[in-house]
Amino acid sequence: MAARQDARISNLTDLVGRVASAQVELIGVVDRLADRVDGLTQRVDGLAARIEQLAEVTEQRLNALGERRSSLAEAQKATEERLNSFIALVARYISGRNGGDVPR
Repeated sequence: MAARQDARISNLTDLVGRVASAQVELIGVVDRLADRVDGLTQRVDGLAARIEQLAEVTEQRLNALGERRSSLAEAQKATEERLNSFIALVARYISGRNGGDVPR
C-alpha cells in the first residue's frame, strides 16, 4: 500500500508540476496578448485622432467652398443683370436704327 500511495503522490506531484508549468506558460501568453492589445489600442487612438483632424479640415474646406459658392452665385447674378441691361440696350439701339429713336 505504501508503494501505491507513493505512486499516487508521485503522479500528483507530476500533475501539479505540469499545471504549474502550464500556468507559467499561460501567464506568458496573456502578457504577450496584453502587450498586443496595448499596441493596438495605441494605433486605434492614433487613427481616431487623425480621423478627427481630417474631419475638422474637411469641415473647414466645405465651409470655405460654401462661401465661395455663395460669392460665385452673387457674381453670376450681377453678371446676368448687366448682360440683361446690355441686351436691352442693344435691342433699343437696333430698334432705333429701324425707325425708332436711338438711345443716348
